[in-house]
Amino acid sequence: WSELDYVQVYGIAADYDGGSVGNGTLVKRWLPIKKIKKMKLSSDVGRILIRTDFEDFSFMSTHLDLDDKHRMNEAAAICTELDYIRKPVFLAGDMNDSHRWKNLAFSVFLEDFQIFSDTEGNTIPGREENTACIDYILFHDYKNSGIQNIESHIVRTITIDGQTVDLKDISDHYPVYVDIKIPGMSAIQQTTKKIPIFADTRKFKLIRLGATITSSFFYLFIIILALDAKNSESPLTAMGGLDFMLILVNIVIAFQIKNMKN
Repeated sequence: WSELDYVQVYGIAADYDGGSVGNGTLVKRWLPIKKIKKMKLSSDVGRILIRTDFEDFSFMSTHLDLDDKHRMNEAAAICTELDYIRKPVFLAGDMNDSHRWKNLAFSVFLEDFQIFSDTEGNTIPGREENTACIDYILFHDYKNSGIQNIESHIVRTITIDGQTVDLKDISDHYPVYVDIKIPGMSAIQQTTKKIPIFADTRKFKLIRLGATITSSFFYLFIIILALDAKNSESPLTAMGGLDFMLILVNIVIAFQIKNMKN
């Protein structure tokens, strides 16, 4: 994980084979996480909801139960959680339910959410009937946020080293992709917003370099004066004072550059 540019958020749903199964979310490191909440859902086999809050939205991930009754109860619990969130919410996961099925979990979800992900075809490989779209990304808006759904796909193939790979050979579900646009937010803005426009660290580094070079010359003059100490006490004191000031300039600039980078 240390090699990935992501923070991992994981919640254990149940113990399994010496380890665990659960839900996870990968978050780009430049996107600060405000809060993480892990909530157990009503199921006999262990189902959870992970809620990750950011500045402008919340993201939920889950994997719902196979049992119809449990699944409807879980959908109701997730929709109730919206009452405590004052921002737009995304919900993603294997719902084990479909918007094409009647009077089940999606009848609950669609009272509060809209479908953002692609629904053309199925998300389970090899299923020919038009009822196996069960993996979704849903969206609940808050105060007309202006969040836009740019595009979405059920990703069935990818290209690796020039070869097309069918993802049915990797997973029993196809991944779902959604590209969104959040007003006033972009990756570039997030990575640079901590540094003011007028703060150019290169200028500070040049000043620091100049101070270092000048300080070195003062050291040279101090050594020369010290070797010829006769009638040089006053110049020696002055040179030492100026050199001390240049050292302080170096220290202040170093801390300034460090704070700007943070």
